[in-house]
This record gives sequence, C-alpha cells and structure tokens, in this order.
Amino acid sequence: MKNIKQRLIKKSGRLEIRITEANKKRIEEKASSFGISMAEIVTNLINDIPITDRKIKDERFHAVYCLCKEINYIGNNINQITIALRQIRADKKIPDGEYEMIEEQLKKYNEKRNEISELLTRNLF
Repeated sequence: MKNIKQRLIKKSGRLEIRITEANKKRIEEKASSFGISMAEIVTNLINDIPITDRKIKDERFHAVYCLCKEINYIGNNINQITIALRQIRADKKIPDGEYEMIEEQLKKYNEKRNEISELLTRNLF
C-alpha cells in the first residue's frame, strides 16, 4: 500500500548525484532486471521498501489469470452438461440414481473451485 501511495504523489524534486560508471551500470542492470526505473530503485531503498521483481510478479499474475480463465471455461462446460442432463432426465432417458451421482460430482467441483478462488484471492490480491 505504501508503494502505491508513493506512486500517486507528484514528483517535483530532482536529484543529481555523481557516481562511478560502474555503480551507474549496476543500478541500471538492477532496475532492468526487476523491471523498474532507477529512480524507483533509489526511492525504495531510502524508504526501506523491499525491491520486488515486477517481471516475476507479472508472470505469476498472468499464469494465475490464465488458470482462472481455464477454470471458468471448464465451469461453463459443466453447466452446459448439467442443462443437457436435466433435459435428458426430464425425458426419462437417464435413471435417477445416475443423475444424482453426476449432480454430486458437480457440487464437489464447484466447492473445490470456490476454495481455489478464495485461496488465490487471499494470497495474490
């Protein structure tokens, strides 16, 4: 939260310092490897904010996003199957016992999906 507030504050001050080319290069390399600016590196250091690798965070977020999307697609397919099964059951083409067994498996899937969603929300956002 502190880092977000820091970005929202208008930056009007300018700081020029002299450092060796080697140190400048090291700061540039660190900034590049973490996917942030050199100013952000310095600001984080003086505010005791740990420097986190934004590239890894972005990759992790993208992977979770893709996973959630895939889970939603699976959920949509299951809902379509459920609708088809209800129509088949209404036409008495599937025994009641089998229908209840399938419905129970769908409930388990939905419970697990909600559990995963809660875990991801707690740990990532």
